[in-house]
This record gives sequence, structure tokens and C-alpha cells, in this order.
Amino acid sequence: MQLLSFFTTLATFKVAAALPSAVKGANDLVTRYDSTSTFGSKVCVDVNFGGYCQTFSSAAGLTRGMCVRLDDSIRGLVSSIQPLEKSFCRYYVTENCQDPTGDGCGLYDAYFPGFADLKTVVPSAFLDLKKCEPGNMDNKIRSFICYRHLT
Repeated sequence: MQLLSFFTTLATFKVAAALPSAVKGANDLVTRYDSTSTFGSKVCVDVNFGGYCQTFSSAAGLTRGMCVRLDDSIRGLVSSIQPLEKSFCRYYVTENCQDPTGDGCGLYDAYFPGFADLKTVVPSAFLDLKKCEPGNMDNKIRSFICYRHLT
């Protein structure tokens, strides 16, 4: 009986390890992410991906779901964002990858190719049920999280 239990547990582990990771998103839809391919983001202090830029990627140590706190040289100065190809990133106005508003007005979601001018970008506001206060994301991003997006 113990041997059967061992093989059942082993089979369950192998099936779970073979499945792609899933993250619950808005509307309780399951969004699929690939944890094995390169993902990440480029952030720049000037519009059109100019000026001083930093690129963070899984190839350089970024892990899936890891909160990246921007350093003093760029924190709060970002004017353009570019998730790497097939990446999904969530950018925050706080340093700890949390939305202080709780309703999506303190973050912004983006896919490749990103946004060349954050003055044109308004915070996400979950499900568009609420309008965020007037303003944009220019010079407000302080941290972000990225995933490799499959679909």
C-alpha cells in the first residue's frame, strides 16, 4: 500500500511539474506564463526610450514574479517603459510592488512593445470600474514585476 501511495505521489508531482504556471488575474481568468524563457523590461528616463536606461531580464537574474525596486539613479524618473518581447509587466508607483490605492490606480500593466511616452499613460484601474485621479505615469514608476507571457 505504501508503494502504491509513493507512485501516486510521484505521478502527481510529475504532472504538476509539467504544467505551465498559472496566475489568477482580473475576472478570475487564468493567465498562462512561461517560466523558462527570457522576460523582463527596459525602463528609461526620457521619452522614446532615450536618455539613461536600465534593462532587467531573466537572463541577468530576474525571476518570475520578483519585485524589482528601481535604484536611486532612475526611481521616480522613468518616462518610457518597454517590456521585453512577449513579456507582461506591472509597474508600480511604490517601491514594494504594491498598489497603495487597492483599486489599480497605483499601477500600470504593459506588454511589449511598451510605451514611449508615459505622459500619455493613465494608471490601470481594475476593470475600468473607476476612473483614476487625473494624471499619468510619467516620473512615477518606482518598482515593477514581470512575467513571460505565452498568449
